[in-house]
Amino acid sequence: KSPFGIYRITLDGKAIVLNPALLKLLGYQSTEKLKNKDISRHFYLNEEERVKLLKSILQSKGFFVFDSFFRKKDGTPVYVRQRAMAVRDENGRVQYIEGTVEDITERKEQEEYIRYQNRLLEFASDAIIGTDGMYRIKYWNKSAEKLYGWKADEVIGKKIDQVVKMKIPKERRLEIRKIAQKMGYWRGEIIQYDRDGKELHIEMSISDLRDEKGNLIASVGINRDINEKIKYEEALKASEESYRGLFDSVMEAIYIQAPDGTFLDVNEGAVRMYGYPKEYLIGKDPTSVAAPDRNNMEKVFEQFNKALQGEPQQFEFWGKRANGEEFPKNVRLYKGKYFGQDVVIALAEDITEKKKLEDDKKNLERQVHQNQRLETIGTLAGGIAHDFNNILTPILGYAEMIQMSVKNDSKLKNKADQIIKASLRARDLIQQILTFSRQIDQQVQPVLIQHIINEATHLLRASIPSTIKLKKDIDKNCLPVMADPAQLHQVLINLCTNAYQAMEKSGGELFIGLKQVKIDQQAAKIHPGLKPGQYNQLIISDTGEGMEPWVLERIFEPFFTTKGVGKGTGLGLSVVHGIIKNYHGEITVYSEKGRGTVFHIYLPIANVREINEKKQNENIPSGTERILVVDDEPNVLELERQMLEYFGYKTDGLSESTKVMDELMSHPDKYKMLITDLTMPNLTGMHLAKLVREHFPHLPIIMITGYSEELTNDIKEKYGIQTILMKPIVASNLAITVRQILDAEK
Repeated sequence: KSPFGIYRITLDGKAIVLNPALLKLLGYQSTEKLKNKDISRHFYLNEEERVKLLKSILQSKGFFVFDSFFRKKDGTPVYVRQRAMAVRDENGRVQYIEGTVEDITERKEQEEYIRYQNRLLEFASDAIIGTDGMYRIKYWNKSAEKLYGWKADEVIGKKIDQVVKMKIPKERRLEIRKIAQKMGYWRGEIIQYDRDGKELHIEMSISDLRDEKGNLIASVGINRDINEKIKYEEALKASEESYRGLFDSVMEAIYIQAPDGTFLDVNEGAVRMYGYPKEYLIGKDPTSVAAPDRNNMEKVFEQFNKALQGEPQQFEFWGKRANGEEFPKNVRLYKGKYFGQDVVIALAEDITEKKKLEDDKKNLERQVHQNQRLETIGTLAGGIAHDFNNILTPILGYAEMIQMSVKNDSKLKNKADQIIKASLRARDLIQQILTFSRQIDQQVQPVLIQHIINEATHLLRASIPSTIKLKKDIDKNCLPVMADPAQLHQVLINLCTNAYQAMEKSGGELFIGLKQVKIDQQAAKIHPGLKPGQYNQLIISDTGEGMEPWVLERIFEPFFTTKGVGKGTGLGLSVVHGIIKNYHGEITVYSEKGRGTVFHIYLPIANVREINEKKQNENIPSGTERILVVDDEPNVLELERQMLEYFGYKTDGLSESTKVMDELMSHPDKYKMLITDLTMPNLTGMHLAKLVREHFPHLPIIMITGYSEELTNDIKEKYGIQTILMKPIVASNLAITVRQILDAEK
């Protein structure tokens, strides 16, 4: 009944006893087939091994234990462990061999497998360390020896903390053990030291084995040397930082685009250019950042595909920033590689300033040409005004003389009044022409803006299309402001022209309003350029196209214009802004795209209560002095003499300025005053005044002209010109001026 095989055989190998367990082990049913056989020789695979083992049994004083192979009935081997001894009689002669047989095939296979595993562990590339429940080292493979510099026999039995030092606080080490206890494992990267204190970058994996009560039985650590990996990662990181540093330091925008056009990566230049974060741009394509209707996208993608085939491309592209601003950029495309993939590398340069400089240059050139044309027009206008004033002077002058001569004839006087009124309107028209051609001086004086509005709208009506309605709301009681009438006229014409041009396509309403407002401390905070006080508020609005926010930010910049070629220089609003600021005023603008634009202009009230309209003085002063009158136009000369003679003066007249000096030299004490025209052939009024002043320094001079641009205060003082009278001459003004100068000389 024994589970082990038991045998008893003779020295020559004959079976005496074979128990059932042994027969079963070898594949036999009974001992019948084994009779008369040398079973010891028959069971062994190797005859020499049987002889050697028999000799060892006979030499042994007790049981001899050995492992060997037996042959089964079917010839297959079985690995067995025997305990055998020679049984002797009282004389020491061997009676038989007796022993037990245990099948250890499975155990041997397990042992072999364990040895195989041990060999694998021993020669694994990673350091493998086994510890018991007290963290004493029980296993230390060859890789651990190589990595840490300790031989296995030097560390077995020692605490792991005594051998493997780690660059972490003790608290961290305890924390790792707690995590391993809770999770059953821990994995991470740490720094350890070898036997010589050299730092080791280790990727460590710890697994704990615990019993059913949770007590630690053993722990296995697999430590991989990642020094080379760390060096590679550091080199890769340094390379990436170097690449990223160069990539982001480039001022141009750089895009790396996949074959379908999407952005795989962008630099900081692209972020600055568009105002979007990098995360927004990555994954987008050029259509996502393109200005609507500004690019031929079909052509853009055609050039993109050419670049992808290795043909560099360059073109201009309009983008749209995060704030809605549209801008031009110069784009260059090249084929490249990105993580092994064919890509297109796009370099983009914002050329907004470059385009602005180019536009400014063109505008400046146009402005120079325009100024040249204006100078030509101004010269022409001056000449026309001179001739027109010469024509108008007799009309106005004789009408005045008729008016003064027929005081008792109301009908005739009324007709003369109408001639004078029409002549004065013609004179004002000439003044407006000279204003625009810059042929008259700019003079700051008290001005009623309501009068300027009436004059400006009178001129505008002829040029405004019938599809645009002109509406006014003017407070006629507004007090005057200190300004140059011509400049205010220019402001109104400019703003109104811009307004109706914004409505040319669709029509609309142009509104001009004027009222007096009070700017208090609170309002002054809203308008920092204004001080508290009384102001005239001029409002000019339209129902036109309106403006984008980015346009509003720039409308007062010199040379900035959104008009097409030939429709503007970009100087108008900057000049308007300068004029208003120069008068300590403020100009504001509000506009919405598609809803129109409103300008508000604030000008401070002047320190005068009213402007007295010039009225003709019925008690005009007279005199008896002799005056020399010079004008190359005979009819004007005759009129001026008659005006003076009407007021009692004696006159002599010359139509040739070259004869004046001869007349004065011949009669040095005859004349008390010289009245001369400015523009005359051969010898101008200016040169004549110079000659007269050199020889007759005390003779008063009055200069008559159609425009006074050349007659600055310095020139008047230099040549001793007492005053300037503008054509057409008004008789009362002439008489008053002459009397005042002559009285001052006395």
